[in-house]
Amino acid sequence: MIKEIIISIEENSKKNKSDKEKFQCALDSIEAMISYTDIDGRIYYLNSAFADFLGDTKDNIIGKKEDEFLNQEIAKLCEKNNKLVCESGFLKRVDVVGGKAFETFKSKVSFSEDENKDIKIFTLIELKDC
Repeated sequence: MIKEIIISIEENSKKNKSDKEKFQCALDSIEAMISYTDIDGRIYYLNSAFADFLGDTKDNIIGKKEDEFLNQEIAKLCEKNNKLVCESGFLKRVDVVGGKAFETFKSKVSFSEDENKDIKIFTLIELKDC
């Protein structure tokens, strides 16, 4: 299912602007934080909820690596989780950082016949009460 969402994101980004805007509007209406990165943590997409949580705009974040804008503790946790999802294909966990609980779902996605090439990571994060 997650692979289909990412394929849809990529296909919609190639369509005319109004279709792309409609699709992004739909993802921006989701309260959970959504991102799409490579295995090194470079952001290719994030929704408004994620940008708002980070206190910046999507345009300022897309293209940067997670360790460029996250505090060191969270950046190390993201790096660790990215490695785990690359090994297992899927990750679901709850981490408490700075008194906030982050329920994280990550899925490894590859668009190549060789599943170890062109790897991307789809992430959905929900904040939970501690």
